[in-house]
Formats: sequence, C-alpha cells, structure tokens
Amino acid sequence: MEKLIFEQHKYAKELRMDAVLVEDFPISEDRMSLDLYKIAILKKSAGGFILDSEQVELGEHVILFMAPGQITKIPKSQLAEGIFLSFEAESLDEFFNDSFFIFRFAFFHDSQKPSFLKLVPAEFDKIYELGREVREELRNIQPDSEHFLRSLLYQLFLRLNRSYSEEYQSYSSLINNSYVLKFRKLMEENIRENHQVTHYAKILGISRTYLNQIAQKFLKRTAKQAIQERLLLEAKKDLIFSKKDIAEIANELHFSAPPHFIRFFKQFTSHTPLQYRLDFAQ
Repeated sequence: MEKLIFEQHKYAKELRMDAVLVEDFPISEDRMSLDLYKIAILKKSAGGFILDSEQVELGEHVILFMAPGQITKIPKSQLAEGIFLSFEAESLDEFFNDSFFIFRFAFFHDSQKPSFLKLVPAEFDKIYELGREVREELRNIQPDSEHFLRSLLYQLFLRLNRSYSEEYQSYSSLINNSYVLKFRKLMEENIRENHQVTHYAKILGISRTYLNQIAQKFLKRTAKQAIQERLLLEAKKDLIFSKKDIAEIANELHFSAPPHFIRFFKQFTSHTPLQYRLDFAQ
C-alpha cells in the first residue's frame, strides 16, 4: 500500500500546505494511506471513491474530506477537473495559532457522518474559487502571502462547515469548548489503545459525567458513543485493509478477548467481523 506523504519545502516560504490540480495530484491506482489532511474540490468526476469502509459515488460538484490515518482509493482516470488541497495538522495549528483548529469543524472527525459533500453549482463555485485562489497564491508567494492565505483558508473552511452542517444536520457552529476539542484530539491519538470514558475524563481533568454532558451538547452523542463510533472505524479498517486475523485485531484494539470484540462489532453492524470482511471483499 502506498503512503501519500507531504512534499516539504516546496514553496519559497515554509508553508506546509499545497493546492494542485487533479492532473498533478500523485494518485496511485492502488490504495493509499494518508498522513495529512486533504480536501478534494471536484468540479467534474465519475465512478467510485473508497475512504476506509465508506464508498462514495462521484459526479459533478463533489467535495471529499480525507484525514490522516485514513485509507483511500481514488480512480485518477475518472477525475476530470478539480483541486486537491493538502495540509499538515501541525502546520494548520501554527498557521492559525490554534492548537485545535482542525477539530473545530464538522467534516473531518465525525465517523458517523459522510466524508463527502455534493453542492449546488452556485455554492460549489464559491468554494472552488477559494481553492483556486489558494493555489494561485502558493505559486506566486509575496511578502504578505501568509496573511492572504490565512484569510482565504478561513473563508474556505467556514463555507465548507456551513454547507456540511446544513446537509447532514451536524453541529452548525464551530466547536469552541476546549474540553471537547481536546477529547476529539485525544481519541485520534489513543483510540486503538484505550476506549474507556474514564480514561479520557482523567486526562482532561474532568468527571465522566461532565464529559458526557459536553459531548452530548457539542457532538450530539455521549462520550461513550463517540468512542465506540471511532473504535468501530478502526476495526473496519483493519478488517478491510489488513490480513490480520480476528484475534490479532481484537488484541491490537485492546479488547480483553476475541469474543468481546466480536460482540462489540456485531452490536453496531449486525455482522460478525468475518462476515463483514467477506461481504466487503465481494
């Protein structure tokens, strides 16, 4: 499996971000593992797209959201026109002077919501134009480019967040609760090792009850549900993209025994892990 990494020092200033046309994007025909955030703004495309266990039909005016650690397969031959934006998480944090910038938005870290957005032409064109301006600015760096790019990207993220929230009835405003932001980040870093609410509450320095209250308010689910959804996504990835047996996956995801993992998986999918693996392979 190819790992898609970021090309450092591409531009005159050390801006760890990129914006390229689809014909210049380094897509392999095989599956790719991402280690950076990507937004694909696709004006014209066709065929199918796979992101982890999610399968999406492409078309016109489609936007795809891809996060580090996810596994994707995109048929480059079916991407006719569009722009790919790429970011390192740390670079966005530094760029916006916000340690949790990327976790404030609805579209990257909600495992229960789709990783794509289909827009009406008028709204898509506004987002596409912002992506085009980002690309042009990166290719013509000026002394004030950092400020200009910050403005363009913030507009882009806000427009995407509004459209995504309206489409999927997600939280409509930016998350501004520091505990929730830290919780989302901690899940990304620790979900394979620990899936207990008390573990995250202890790191955050708050009670389990309070963590559940703020998760319900800002994420529209309990902390336990958020953890289970994120853990299920990791299990699906292992089942689909690895050759590990069920016992090995259960062990790596820190279940006490394979039967416990099987019960967990069946509770949320109505399939055993083996059935799910076989069904996806068909």
